[in-house]
Parts: sequence; structure tokens; C-alpha cells
Amino acid sequence: MDTSPGKKSLPQFQSQNPLLCIASFPLTSYFIVTSILCLASYFFWDREVVMFMRHHQPKEVHTFFSYVTVLGEGGLWYGLAFLMLIAGWLGLRHGRAAKAASFAALKRAGAFFVLSMCSSGLVVVLAKGLIGRMRPRLLWREDLYGLYPFTFDYSIVSFPSGHTQTIFAAMTVFAVFFPRFRIPFFAFAILVGASRIFTNAHFVGDVLMGAFVGICCTILWKRYFEQHGQPIRLPLEFFRR
Repeated sequence: MDTSPGKKSLPQFQSQNPLLCIASFPLTSYFIVTSILCLASYFFWDREVVMFMRHHQPKEVHTFFSYVTVLGEGGLWYGLAFLMLIAGWLGLRHGRAAKAASFAALKRAGAFFVLSMCSSGLVVVLAKGLIGRMRPRLLWREDLYGLYPFTFDYSIVSFPSGHTQTIFAAMTVFAVFFPRFRIPFFAFAILVGASRIFTNAHFVGDVLMGAFVGICCTILWKRYFEQHGQPIRLPLEFFRR
């Protein structure tokens, strides 16, 4: 191979191509795309969508989504995550030695679940307060629309959507546990995320960024565990006779 200073190998040349560099970091490119969509939503269609939902949405549709949106509340998913972690930890301490490997896998899966939920939730909490985007209800009640940074009254700030972050983080975790069912999991997450728009709790951009945060944090934790030689799996042998 010619390694003279005047020539570069193909991989070295490709690594200097900005487009290929972006492709090498898909989460970065997804963040850029999501941010652009959120900005476009903020300037061009968020107001119109909210006012349409407010004045023209059929009552039956609003009622349906008011039930669906409850599934994005954190109690169930955070509780399940901590339950898995605690069950694995107790199993390692008090379970049979023959099942130690299974309990270790359960503890690791629980830790992955907890870290994915809590880290994405923390990002949302901080972003809400720092950005301070006012909720849709302030638009039709007081004609207020825009940003009020460093507002930590979480009853009036909306970006990103916490319900959407919660359900997308949980369903991404489930997609890691059960890859064959990833399409139904994400379809369910999309339905719950959409409910935040149909119930006028959030703008479209809030939901888009909430979904990205939930997915991104979960993928990053999956990579972290795998890079440290701890692949994530759910020990299904517990359910087999």
C-alpha cells in the first residue's frame, strides 16, 4: 500500500467528508432534523393546529384521546422500571445460585430501564424550565404565545412534552427487550404522543422533541451497556417451565 504523504487512503478521505461524518452519528443528524421541524412548527403551524383542535375537533375524538393520554403518565412506567431493578437485586442477594445469571440479567435490564427513563425525564424537566415555552391553553385563554425562559412553573411550560418522552423511552426499552414487536410498540408510542396534541396539552413541536429525547437517551444507554460488555436482555427463562 502506498502511504506516501501526498496520498490519502480512501477511509481517511471519506472521514473528512462532512455528510459522511453526519451519517456516522445518526443521533446528531436526527437531532438536527427534529430541531428544524420544531422551529418550523413554532413559526408556521402550531397556532393553527391548536386552534383547529380547540374549535373543530369532534367531541368523541377528544374524549377518546383524553383516555389514551393517561397512558403517558410516568407512574406506571417508572414504577415498572424500578420494580425490575429491585427484583433483580433481591434475586441476586436471596435467590438460588443456579439462577444468578438470570437475576443479573434482570437487574441489568432494570438498571437500563431506570436510567433511560430518569435521564430522559431530567432532560425534559431542565429544557422546560430553561426554554419556557408557554402551553397551548395560554394561547386561547390569554392570547399568549411564545417563550418565557427560566420559567420553572411547570404548569405553564410545555417544551418538550413529558408524557411523550415517557412513553417513547418506555417503548424504546421494550423494543430492545422484544425486538420482534418494535413496530407495535412504536405505534403505541405515536398514539400516546398524538394524544397530547388532540387534547390540546401540547404543541406539535413539543411532541416531536419529547419523542426524540425519549428515544435518544434510551439508545445512548443501550450503547453504554454494550460497550462495557453488558448486553441488554430480558431473562425470559423465568417464564418457562
